Amino acid sequence: MLQKIEKVDQIDLDSFLNFNKYIFPNRRNLSKRFSWQYLENPIFKSNKKLNILISYDNSNNIVGQFLLSPFEFYQKNEIKKAFWGMDYHVLSENRGACGAVLARNAISKHKPYFTIGPSKFAKKISLALGAKVVGKLKKYMWFKNPLDILRYKYSKESSKNNGISDEIKFPNKILLSNATFQLTYNLQNYEDYCWDGIIQPSRSANFLKWRFLNSINKYYLYSSNSYSSPIFFVVRKCILNGMTFLLLVDFKIPFNINCWEGIIKTTKKIAKLTKCDGIITMSSHSFFEKAMLKNFFFCFGGNLEILSNIDTDDFESNLLERTFIYATMADCDVDLCVEE
Repeated sequence: MLQKIEKVDQIDLDSFLNFNKYIFPNRRNLSKRFSWQYLENPIFKSNKKLNILISYDNSNNIVGQFLLSPFEFYQKNEIKKAFWGMDYHVLSENRGACGAVLARNAISKHKPYFTIGPSKFAKKISLALGAKVVGKLKKYMWFKNPLDILRYKYSKESSKNNGISDEIKFPNKILLSNATFQLTYNLQNYEDYCWDGIIQPSRSANFLKWRFLNSINKYYLYSSNSYSSPIFFVVRKCILNGMTFLLLVDFKIPFNINCWEGIIKTTKKIAKLTKCDGIITMSSHSFFEKAMLKNFFFCFGGNLEILSNIDTDDFESNLLERTFIYATMADCDVDLCVEE
């Protein structure tokens, strides 16, 4: 039976981390990940306020949690604040009223709230509390050798990253016929921008430094000034089904298909140079998909639904056309969960 709900800064952090080790047994470096993902988040560092809820039973044992991470996004070209909901979990024997009360406290008091790829249990409760499906992240894959599609599909090998080696260095520069992409460690002159009329999570310099350059994972950020606006993309390696993939985790471009085709060509070159078997990326906006199909990427696996309780009247007309939100694997905790 539910006894109380508290914010994580009011509880024993060790108990919270032990609960997460229990419910996520395959998650590595859990303590470091929590510190980086929440305590190093630049928005948290500016207000020192965690938005993580924990529920207890009558014996004062943790039986559920709902984690919220603050982020900034563009809506109608204005920057606003919101929360990503993630790692919502209630022990099976305590679901029902306990899960509903915990979710209500999290979702109704943190608005706007977004989440990506919720479980059936989390989706049902989120919809009951007024959230709507506002988009979908589609998974796309490209294989260097087309025959490897069958190898990937039927492989029983593990998806652990223990086998990734740093011996193969990522290139410092990639030259295309009309553009140059440079491996970037310094974001001194970078300024964020947005597309007109859509929901788009911000990619400020502070976000990029925290999320990629100072991350617990090894990311590689490439940028280019060869186009009308500065563009960048972020990649990292991962092992899935015993195969090595280049994850195209994030990308920021103006509404210009030439920029996107430049990123596709560059990531293919990087995948070949770093001995990867293929590329995996995800997209929520239809703008990106035609060029991916043209370049022999194909849609693979289930879509991840994007839910939100944001106040807006125009999402339904744009939902089927997939033009409401521009999100990537870097949003919420999508790319962090790829190997789990």
